[in-house]
Amino acid sequence: MGHPNPPANLDPRKRRWWIWPAIVVTMLSLHTAGILFAVSIANHDRSFKVDADYYRKGVTLDARKAELAASEKLGWTVSVSADLDDASKTRTVAVKLLDKLGQPVTGATIELSFYHHARGSDVRTLTLRDAATPGVYAAQTDLTNTGFWQFDFVITKGSDRFVKTIDAQYAR
Repeated sequence: MGHPNPPANLDPRKRRWWIWPAIVVTMLSLHTAGILFAVSIANHDRSFKVDADYYRKGVTLDARKAELAASEKLGWTVSVSADLDDASKTRTVAVKLLDKLGQPVTGATIELSFYHHARGSDVRTLTLRDAATPGVYAAQTDLTNTGFWQFDFVITKGSDRFVKTIDAQYAR
């Protein structure tokens, strides 16, 4: 510990021995606080997305490729539209499903997962069933943000299974 009244003949460099350790401790403390702040943002901001099941997806990649090839062989086409209802601030998500001959596919069940590209961790899901028009499946949702959305479809009809991912842009 330092002397409360240092002698006048003591070298000034010896009186300030604590400055460099204080600088090191301050720098380490600031670095630690910055890391904790970044971790806090990454865990609480909906813009960041960490796929919780990435390992299983990597292990089952071959099965996923086979599923995509089977979907391609099935020849179905899917298109999605989302019309905004200004009064209720919701959108009607309508999916049109056609077979390889261009005929509507009816009686299918569509599991739809979707998210806005700017909010990757805010994944929403819908189950769509037949609408009044053959081959069209619809549901209401709060798809209010404009911009790019990703839609992941899993469509089943009997033993047929069709998977597809579509990126779509919606304006006001």
